[in-house]
Amino acid sequence: MTPGARANMSMDILRALEVSARPADRLIDQWFRDRRFAGSGDRRYISELVYQILRRRAELVWLIDGLDGADDIDAERMRVIVALMHLQDWQTTDFDQAFSGTGHNPEALSGDEKELLEKVTARRKQKMPAAVQGNFPEWMTKHFTRRFEDDFVDQMSAMNERAAVDLRVNTLKTTQEKALAALADEGFEAQASALSSIGIRLNDRKRITGTGLYTTGGVEVQDEAAQICAQLVDAKPGQTVLDACTGAGGKALALAAAMKNTGHIEAWDVDDRRLDRLLPRLERAGIKNVSARKVRADGSDLYPDYQGAFDRVLIDAPCSGTGTWRRNPETKWRLTAETLQHNVDRQAKILNRAANLVKPGGRLIYATCSVLDCEGADQMNAFLSLQPDFEIMPVAQIWSEADPTSDFLRLSPFSNDTDGFFVAVLSRLDQDPHEEHEMPPPSQDE
Repeated sequence: MTPGARANMSMDILRALEVSARPADRLIDQWFRDRRFAGSGDRRYISELVYQILRRRAELVWLIDGLDGADDIDAERMRVIVALMHLQDWQTTDFDQAFSGTGHNPEALSGDEKELLEKVTARRKQKMPAAVQGNFPEWMTKHFTRRFEDDFVDQMSAMNERAAVDLRVNTLKTTQEKALAALADEGFEAQASALSSIGIRLNDRKRITGTGLYTTGGVEVQDEAAQICAQLVDAKPGQTVLDACTGAGGKALALAAAMKNTGHIEAWDVDDRRLDRLLPRLERAGIKNVSARKVRADGSDLYPDYQGAFDRVLIDAPCSGTGTWRRNPETKWRLTAETLQHNVDRQAKILNRAANLVKPGGRLIYATCSVLDCEGADQMNAFLSLQPDFEIMPVAQIWSEADPTSDFLRLSPFSNDTDGFFVAVLSRLDQDPHEEHEMPPPSQDE
């Protein structure tokens, strides 16, 4: 494809994203499956340009916003044009060659568009507001300045970078050392993760899912922060564990391996489609101790039967996803103050309902892929005020690499080169014991 054709397709993808609620990665994958003529180099370039525009949308909008004539030009076309100049240093000659109007190339720049680019060039010299420089919705400024008081600029800049690809080694099938050797044999450059003892970080962007190591269940794609979260559950062989908001089950898989395929794990979610993605992953990983079940949003169908039943309850709660903005940059522009408050209210309800499922002496682990205090420490303070039979267990007691000055785990792209994550571990006191229920046999067919 020519540079112009690549730019044209980028515009089309951005237009599709504007009217779709689908995650960008899935929409883009489907886009290219439907257009096999795009070569691998074209796919990489177009995907990266689209992601650059999504990550740095606030900059691009600010550069154009309010300029005379901007409202008369197609928004996605102008956004791509400005991105090519601002982010990829295109010059006038580059636009003249690529935007020719011939073949699959975009129409030539109009006189108004050229004039607008000159104004954008002048505006680039002005100081950007904090939300523009950090590329996040302006209404979230108070949340981020509260969370990142001392290194706000660095933290927000890191959230606009490209995320690494991490793998979790399935210790039921292999070791970190053997997995690294297998990857090297298949032409991958990789190294052991900095934080997770069972993690691997890839140095290139080649697709892992077609490798023998992946198809035989030796590794799963999982960010290092999520691996640490699963390790903080501290699940032991033979225990009974609940993954209450399992999603597609990445942490349930990690817990099953930590438990050496013994004991029992309940993996619950409100969405059948997510559970459907878990079942083949369980089979590929060779896991036999997990039951996947759909649960009602209010828990009324399953929660009453499992009061005091679990040694560990993991709540990886629905949240803003601010910690995953590097991977899912489109979500920050879809997030609203109302949605955030809805998430906070929902998290509190899930926490307080799930508390009764923990055995006396057991643990409740609360996690979000968020960097916001309202979805992390604030939730813990509110929960503990209502649940006096729980107390905080400092995460450093479980994971020696944790910050000993904080009770909670807080990870961020800038501080740790991982997704943003919050984890709290709460221990239930040995009092007012509930009747312990016998667990049903594992079933992957429910």
